[in-house]
Amino acid sequence: MMSKKLEVIINEAIRRANDLKHEYLTLENVLLAMLSDEQVREILIECGAEVEEVKNELSDFIKDDSNFSILNDEQIKELSQKQFVNDELRELAKENGILYQPEISMALQRVIQRAAIHVQSSGKRQIKGINLLVALFQEKESYALYTLEKQGVERFDVVRAISHGPVGASDEAGPKQLEVDGDTEAEEVQGGKGASFLEKFAINLNEQAHENLIDPLVGRRDEVLRIIQILCRRRKNNPLLVGEAGVGKTAIVEGLAKLIVEDDVPDVLKETTIYALDMASLVAGAKFRGDFEARIKGVIKDLEKMHKDGERAILFIDEMHTVMGAGATSGGS
Repeated sequence: MMSKKLEVIINEAIRRANDLKHEYLTLENVLLAMLSDEQVREILIECGAEVEEVKNELSDFIKDDSNFSILNDEQIKELSQKQFVNDELRELAKENGILYQPEISMALQRVIQRAAIHVQSSGKRQIKGINLLVALFQEKESYALYTLEKQGVERFDVVRAISHGPVGASDEAGPKQLEVDGDTEAEEVQGGKGASFLEKFAINLNEQAHENLIDPLVGRRDEVLRIIQILCRRRKNNPLLVGEAGVGKTAIVEGLAKLIVEDDVPDVLKETTIYALDMASLVAGAKFRGDFEARIKGVIKDLEKMHKDGERAILFIDEMHTVMGAGATSGGS
């Protein structure tokens, strides 16, 4: 699912393509429209690009008559016979002086699909402009990529800028900024400006239960009741689920979240939110010494803030053993 801002960007790219009577909606159309996104502009500037030069070069390329096709009446008739253009679209096009509604090019389709897969695998739900920007770098034959590379922008620089802030930041400054000022940390590829560490690096299981994204739990009632009993203790209230891979440890916790949403738990656990720590996002980009630890501290501080505000939260760490040694730099233990 695209974010509202990205939908506006895509619609603007389609409008421009229609105005220029383009046969296809291309990466160049979308990248040009994406330059209006403040996040994308900031990332490109941090990578050393002159945004206005990129904008002008893309505009010149798109307006070049040799780079798009205008369909004549015979071609429109042929496309109509192939059911690519229906009567309603042709009537609308005729009224507005548009010969053809542009189709999405294969390159743009691939970029959107890659961005969607990346966002989905990271537990997020919305594709943003910066996700498309990263995915664009795999289209080696596109003029959009050529324009960025001409400005010295590389994929590594973009990902680094998204993950750590300005590309020129020193090793010492990066972790310190993460630890001291968590709310202003540079956006992750799937994150948002001003988002908390919990929003960036954890998945809200209660929300998934609300939206029926969690499968029903069958045959694990005793285990769930035991976890509830441990969580209700005043001390020593941290349950640890041990078992072979695939036996359903994560499903038990998801089942608990479903019970909380259904208000089928003791009063101590009512209105409690369960956050599942996303280890992949937590470790991703933690290149510098102290980055991983700073993110962990940020998550803990967010939980402490919730506690002070009277909110209840449980942090679920899936695959707990992967935390050992996570974020270690080369040469470390």
